Amino acid sequence: MNKEKNSRFFWLKSAYGPKADEVLALLGPAQDQISSAVDHFYRKVLEIPAAHTIFENVALEEFQYQQTTQSEYLSIILSPGVTLDQHRQMALKAGYYHCFVGVSTELLTEAFVLYTDIANRLSSGRPNEEALKDIIFRRLQFDVITQIEAYASVQYNRLEVYNHISRQKDRTTTLDLMQAVLKMLLKSFNKDLAGVAFGSVRNGNYRHLLSQGRVPFGPGGENKYPTVKIRKVEEAWFQERSFVRNHIHDDAEEMGSLEYACIEKGIRSFGFFILHDLQNVPKAYLLVCGNYPGYFADKSMRYYWNHLADLVGSNFDMIERSRAKRLSRLADGVMYRQLLARQQVNMHYQPIVDPSTGRTVKVEALARLEDGEKMYSPGLFLPMFGGSQLRDLFEIGVEQVLKGLSSIGPEPPLCSINLPPEVMLDLDWLTELPDYLLNAGATPNRICLEILETSLHDIPEVMNRIFQLREAGYAIFLDDVGAGESSLLRLINLPVSGIKIDQSFVRSLPHSYENIDVILSLRFLALHRGLECVAEGVENTDIVDTLYHMNKGPVLFQGYAYAKPMPLSGLAQWMARDSERRPESEDPQTLFGWYAGHVGRLFTIRNAFYSIPDLLSIESLQDAERCPLHENIRQIGGSPEIEKAHREWHEKYARFVKLIQAGSTAQELWQDIERSNRQLRSLIKQTTSK
Repeated sequence: MNKEKNSRFFWLKSAYGPKADEVLALLGPAQDQISSAVDHFYRKVLEIPAAHTIFENVALEEFQYQQTTQSEYLSIILSPGVTLDQHRQMALKAGYYHCFVGVSTELLTEAFVLYTDIANRLSSGRPNEEALKDIIFRRLQFDVITQIEAYASVQYNRLEVYNHISRQKDRTTTLDLMQAVLKMLLKSFNKDLAGVAFGSVRNGNYRHLLSQGRVPFGPGGENKYPTVKIRKVEEAWFQERSFVRNHIHDDAEEMGSLEYACIEKGIRSFGFFILHDLQNVPKAYLLVCGNYPGYFADKSMRYYWNHLADLVGSNFDMIERSRAKRLSRLADGVMYRQLLARQQVNMHYQPIVDPSTGRTVKVEALARLEDGEKMYSPGLFLPMFGGSQLRDLFEIGVEQVLKGLSSIGPEPPLCSINLPPEVMLDLDWLTELPDYLLNAGATPNRICLEILETSLHDIPEVMNRIFQLREAGYAIFLDDVGAGESSLLRLINLPVSGIKIDQSFVRSLPHSYENIDVILSLRFLALHRGLECVAEGVENTDIVDTLYHMNKGPVLFQGYAYAKPMPLSGLAQWMARDSERRPESEDPQTLFGWYAGHVGRLFTIRNAFYSIPDLLSIESLQDAERCPLHENIRQIGGSPEIEKAHREWHEKYARFVKLIQAGSTAQELWQDIERSNRQLRSLIKQTTSK
């Protein structure tokens, strides 16, 4: 029993089941009280400007329906008999809905503070009041945490789609690209989108070029699209800007035939986003039709679709420009395959470093083709190879690695080498791979294998071959985590030894505050699963400073900030000087690195607040001078205003935690905390942009 109570999930699981049901039965018929509490909740929520804007996007009768549904929802999740899994499924569904109608996570968090008042109202004056309030509060807390999980799933899906589309620039024609993009968008966003289309404006008139799903003015006879006059779309096109509408339930803005066409198709919101080419010239429109009102209410959503449209426009441009190069590429392909056939392969090695010591932990082997003094990188020749050439390249590479690394010392570094993505469906080759490695002289202490997440297939036979490699002792790393499909699920199902965070998250760190949260989450997941974690794309000292100080955990670094891929002779010189290297500074050297450290500490504090709030020291939390980051502000160019904002954040967060621990609600104080954090970020941005 003690072991169960010490479980990190005991606080959650104990809010369900027979014992919890006995306590909840004390509520009795509570529908009137719940309806009253929900009425009070909506009155308070409507006082929040951001919430008022969201509710403006739905019709009055729909708003009233949602209020009634909210009462029914609470009645179910607070009733005896509902299980944890049932509640989770309901909360995920609610989370997706709130995300799609434009409710921000900040607003969701503010609403949760109001939810605590519901727990107080429903339990007040009841028998066993404290136990009843505790169970209600924990269920409401689980509800909002699960809803935020749905938000994270949506954001992750958007990032995957963006990365997939970025790799579509090699399509043969722009029509191929349009078909692939529309199919991908509708398949990936089937919960929130009614339809998508590419269209063009000519002489003030709009017409679809291609569409998928439910769109206004769909194809008619002979599968042709009508040409229509839409004043608002015409104006937006000539002004070279996007155009969105978050609701179609009144006549506040005259839309003419477009409004009626959307109503007919059941479209609740829509957005026209311009595709620009590489010279920033408008090429076409991407029309996005939402199943929900308010779909574009959050500015991050508009930002996402604008950038996605520009990405497609750039790919259009590159496809058109590449036509003239295709003949020369065919000739290049023949040359690369001839070089491989003559085994003119030279393996290069890039060190992977532990920043806490400065020492090299292992290396990654990367192939190059040689033609006299010319050297060709994988980005040039790999697209020209089929499965047969890729298998040959892997085997040549393994032989060179084993022979070359043995020559630089008695204890050569562990070397990771990539399994070709294209051979992951070659079951015969995968079956023979352990024996091949053994016969070649490879051992698990000399070689580890990297598998691209995007190359994996959920085929039992393929998964069995990977398990066999792991059982043979070889470490297996999942490469480019975050850029492919279902990475998190595969971290659970596959016997991986570690992950490599996709470099697209890392390279943009000094300019992207959002990627800090993504990397922290991936790093936390790896730590929780006992996996080694490598960050690729560590290209300069600013990235090193940011990545190292956001959370000083066991994350290894790989990138140009330490070393470029080098031939064997260069690696021998590198390893000879390895003992002279020093760890990274314990103190941040840049303001962005400092802010990353602040976010990392906040991430840890939030986790502690939701799991072990009793271990948080209010006295330490409220005093910024005790924070190891505070004294470092002036040393790295921070201003007195940043110091002041940091102090205010500590004071307000400590007060908030104290009030919540005492069972109070703190809606206004939470808003102050968010404002304080936004102010701190704004000051950092202003200072670093000078």
